[in-house]
Amino acid sequence: MGCGSGSEDTTTVDDDIQQPKQNTAAKITGDITATVTEPNDITVNRQLTIDDPDEGEAQFTVVPATASQYGTYEVSASGNWIYELDRTNADVKALSLGQTITDTFQISSVDGTKVTINIKINGAENQQTNHAATFSGDSAVSINQNHSQAVSGKLTVSDIDTGEDAVQVQTNVSTTYGQFSIDSSGNWNYQLNVSKPEISNLTDGNQLYEDIYIYSVDGTASAISIEVKGIASQPSIVTTPDDTVPTINCTQTVNSIYQLESAASFTMTPGETLCLAAGNYTGLDLEFGGVGSADKPITIAAEEPGKVIIGGEVAVAMTGEYVVLQGFVFKDGTIDNTIIQTRANSSTPCNYCRITENAIIDMDEGLTDSTKWLYIYGAYNRIDHNWFAGKTTRGALLAIDRYKPDGVDIKDMEVDHAIIDHNYFGDRPPVNGQAYAASSDNEYEAIRIGTSDSHMGDSYSQVKYNYFERIQGEAEVISNKSGNNTISHNTIRDSYGSIVTRHGEYATINNNFIFGDDHPFSGGIRIVDGNHTVVNNYVQGARYQNSNWNGGIVLTSSNGSTSNGYQDVENVLVAHNTIVDSVNSLNVFGGKESTKADSVYFVNNLIANAIGAVVKNANDMPSNSTFSNNTVYGQSLADNGASSISGLTFSDPQLELASDNLYRPSSNSSYLDADTNVAIGNFTLPTHDMDGQSRSSTNLVGADTSSNDSVTMAPLTASQVGPKSYRPAYSKGYVKKVMISNHDFDTGDTSGWTNNGAQITSDTQDVFSRGASIKLDSVNANIEQNVYIQANTYYTFSAFIKGIGRLSVVVDGQTYSTDVNNSNYQFTSVSFHSGSATQATLRAVMDDTVKQKANILNANFDNKQTDWQVYEGSGIGQVQDSSNSASGADGSIKFKYDSTKGDNGTPHDPYIAQEIDVLANTDYTLSMYVLEKSNKDAQVKYGVYTTDIANILASHIADVSQLGDAPKGDDSFRQTTLTFNSGTNTKLTVFAQYQGDGSEIRVDDFSLTYDGSPIAGDVALFDSLRLVSHTQAAN
Repeated sequence: MGCGSGSEDTTTVDDDIQQPKQNTAAKITGDITATVTEPNDITVNRQLTIDDPDEGEAQFTVVPATASQYGTYEVSASGNWIYELDRTNADVKALSLGQTITDTFQISSVDGTKVTINIKINGAENQQTNHAATFSGDSAVSINQNHSQAVSGKLTVSDIDTGEDAVQVQTNVSTTYGQFSIDSSGNWNYQLNVSKPEISNLTDGNQLYEDIYIYSVDGTASAISIEVKGIASQPSIVTTPDDTVPTINCTQTVNSIYQLESAASFTMTPGETLCLAAGNYTGLDLEFGGVGSADKPITIAAEEPGKVIIGGEVAVAMTGEYVVLQGFVFKDGTIDNTIIQTRANSSTPCNYCRITENAIIDMDEGLTDSTKWLYIYGAYNRIDHNWFAGKTTRGALLAIDRYKPDGVDIKDMEVDHAIIDHNYFGDRPPVNGQAYAASSDNEYEAIRIGTSDSHMGDSYSQVKYNYFERIQGEAEVISNKSGNNTISHNTIRDSYGSIVTRHGEYATINNNFIFGDDHPFSGGIRIVDGNHTVVNNYVQGARYQNSNWNGGIVLTSSNGSTSNGYQDVENVLVAHNTIVDSVNSLNVFGGKESTKADSVYFVNNLIANAIGAVVKNANDMPSNSTFSNNTVYGQSLADNGASSISGLTFSDPQLELASDNLYRPSSNSSYLDADTNVAIGNFTLPTHDMDGQSRSSTNLVGADTSSNDSVTMAPLTASQVGPKSYRPAYSKGYVKKVMISNHDFDTGDTSGWTNNGAQITSDTQDVFSRGASIKLDSVNANIEQNVYIQANTYYTFSAFIKGIGRLSVVVDGQTYSTDVNNSNYQFTSVSFHSGSATQATLRAVMDDTVKQKANILNANFDNKQTDWQVYEGSGIGQVQDSSNSASGADGSIKFKYDSTKGDNGTPHDPYIAQEIDVLANTDYTLSMYVLEKSNKDAQVKYGVYTTDIANILASHIADVSQLGDAPKGDDSFRQTTLTFNSGTNTKLTVFAQYQGDGSEIRVDDFSLTYDGSPIAGDVALFDSLRLVSHTQAAN
């Protein structure tokens, strides 16, 4: 075409073709700068926000942990970014005070919009200050006494100071019980000297410890804790049911806590297994769940069980169905309230969920508030093959929640059906670093199933095949507070307390092994509420002598309460149990309430070698009950002096200690055949014994029958429970026993001791336990033994003492001692701090200056007001009996003023009095215990008078509000004392007189003592000496 002046070139656009959409840059605001200061303030956590009108672009590009010039950073899709300074970086370490450097990195939105983050890094305040090293790795090991092979481990030292990531070398160093070496890289080995008497003489259930101190090159100290356990000569090892764990098949593996928390969600899919790679991590806040299935659960796990170790603050919450948490180690960290709970996502519970192969060790660092390590909500959850050790704070370690919201009928609450099996529970120490828990300490149990307010509902939970040792925080190891639970095949050792059906009916308690291991407050089984089955249990060594709550088997008195009181013990089967070497072997009226047990079937039980009377509170035997075919034997039959009780045959069964350290019938045993035809209501007797052997051919009383069948059940050991894929570390330990050679004189001689005139007694009236005790009958007689101790450590030395004994320990030239003057064996202890000493001398002697007691009749009001003169009447208040007691027995005196009942006179001063014989011109100490039971102040005037109360020789007004630091008895009684000289008097009257208006107060346990010398016939008896270390000074 030719071009002319009139021509026009045009372009045609098709309106149906969409033009490319232009991107709108994101607008990013928020934190783009931060400052860190070496060496402490080195981590920052900041937030960016994003505004982008383009669909789907209002988010950031995720950046996992990535190195920058001087540190690492990571970024989430929501704009949260974290920066951590690398303190080992040479440029960072070179910074001086006042110097700064800057680190930068970029964060991008998904559409490519970028911002630069600037981190200002300040030099340390004093680069000349040495930074303490930190240690991680193998810091504790537990071995048996016959372990002749060397054990080894590795500690890793981290230190930001150049050249200090190393350990001071130790080569073939002799330790208390062996030999130790460690190289500069932290590789260590320990060889136990199995020939040492302290090691070879260890008995089953006892252990000793030594802490071996190691040092980094800058002098930072740490310790490797060695535990050596005594074992039975031929331990029975059996296979337990359901002793398997899931195989971990990771579908995704992440390498940081941030990545794990980001990848977890509440919508995870069936069969998904999210794993965290092996390593040491700090802090975890994990919530996850979804709806899995039995064959395709949703799992978050350690890629290698036992090799993911997380410290710092930890919280895990699970929800959904068929959700699993597996293989993590939570150690040396802290928590807010709960470590693991089966509830998340708006408090939605987890059902059919599983917590398995996890270890929680020493996770209460720096905490004083109440916590729970595991809180289980939902139904059909399983907690198995875990390792729990070192919980120090109040609150049940593992709690099955049955909290009842207001307005909810208990019958409408979900039934739990929880299973707790094959777990290790260890080192639950007394609160506040003490050696022994106080009788009032509560909520320090290992397991609690339910709550007081919902106990009338059923849980149908099972606690089975678990191993407990050193659960020493309170009087309940397992606390049952709901209906229809089973507690079976568990082993409890060296623990303070019992298996307790605190609330709830229809519990089954069977085939449990409970060993006191000479813990002075160990228990057995305490029964509250009705319709329980208690069979085939073996209890050896219950020891809480002065308590009305603990013993071999305790039937608790009741008040019929339906809430937090003590429900009636009724319609209970107690059959085929064995109780050996125990105080209060059968307590038929435990606690402090007024109603005794009813409709108890106590049949075919065996009680042997009872310490003291077999039956405690024999005046209150259960009503409408069947006691039949029980063989019992001890120092006496009953505490009321009865020579016979129907259904109890008082005869020595001649048990012998078998090779597995269990007391069993011997060839010398008397007639022990069980009665299989006794009427026991709707109950049935067990068909197998504690060993799993059939009772069909030969059926004996007690937990053990005679059979050639294979043994399928036996006491568990720590090695049979816990994770299957790895062996966790033990807790660092809070209460540790120190080895005392021949501490219980079971050898029948004084071997291991330096003997200065002491003798072994086997007289049944003198012996405390197992046939032999030490007897001193002269002020010049004593026994002593040197032991190794740790420097700068708190210790408590204790024994059971009868007569006029003194227990003392000499440390670095200083003597610590305590005196006893008692006609019965009494637990006695003395505490001390070791200072720089590494040895101590333990001594048992007869006291050369004796606290003699004046004869006050019925001083603890066991027989109510008998032997006391009582002055009361209309207008001057009242004197009443009370079930509260300062010393465990049931009884005290209550003073009360009540204007609604005619008490309107003045000065409202009822009193009690008793005349006693005294020595003239002698210094006396009068003491009593008082308890105020109302909010108003009340006082008691007490003392001694000559002819009548108008002629008082000495008196004191006890004000309960001023006795907060005074010695404490049971039921929160406090002791008050008064000293005086008798003058020329040979008779005085002890009195206590109420002082108050509109209140009430109780008094108990009067004592009048004076110093004198031992007289002919005085003796001191000692048994079960024990030395433990603990973490704080004794109260």
